[in-house]
Amino acid sequence: MVRIVTDSAANLSTDLVEKHNIHVVPLRVQMGSDTYREGIDLTQEEFFRRLPTTNPLPSTSQPTPLDFEEVYKEILATGDEIVSVHLSSDLSGTYNSARNAMLSFEGSPISIVDSRSVSAGIALHALAAARMAEAGK
Repeated sequence: MVRIVTDSAANLSTDLVEKHNIHVVPLRVQMGSDTYREGIDLTQEEFFRRLPTTNPLPSTSQPTPLDFEEVYKEILATGDEIVSVHLSSDLSGTYNSARNAMLSFEGSPISIVDSRSVSAGIALHALAAARMAEAGK
């Protein structure tokens, strides 16, 4: 079976993540002096509630290779293959973190995809991959 991994920049709803069994690796969000894992420690609702009073404006940072390694290890332990679809490498180091994590599992069935997109563009790629995996393609 092929399992899909993406990052939180895809902005996939919880319903879609659960329906298609997609693994989401969170980006980090810096708000003031605090750092949060997007979608885990900080919801979208909380982010937008705090945004008007946050100074300086929030910033994001890529997941670490270790963040990806943990997800990949869990999936590979089941014997499944991985297709990992990520934020454009032109805009973030997320894709490179995923590639570096893949190197820790040399010879394992992991494919890393640079979506060359953001937000809904990543989501469309990840959902297409999930539907293909569900169809056995």
